[in-house]
Amino acid sequence: MPWLVACAAARPNVVEPGAAPGLELWNDTAGETVCAVRAAPAGGDPEAPDLLLPDQVLPPGGRARFSELAGAVDLRIEDCNGDRLLEHRGLEVPAGGVLVVLRTRRPGLRPPPPVE
Repeated sequence: MPWLVACAAARPNVVEPGAAPGLELWNDTAGETVCAVRAAPAGGDPEAPDLLLPDQVLPPGGRARFSELAGAVDLRIEDCNGDRLLEHRGLEVPAGGVLVVLRTRRPGLRPPPPVE
């Protein structure tokens, strides 16, 4: 079951199982360019280094994989002005990997309520 953020006017951001180890980011926005992807061990440095290469951006529709990430991480995704597109603290990156789908400018992701 994917994790969703409730959002009335826009498609929600999604976290779901990945196809390979690490974190895959898919920029599924209509007009936001990702210029920084920062990740550190959960509770670590909030200004973690950018995982994108110096001349790399993630345009709408673009994807990037960060295979070195595992365990609980604090994730921050920024646009080219340094503004936060998404931030999630304590995101679990399991051995099988995780896919983060960025669809709207939201502060974080929350797991869904338990299904009964």
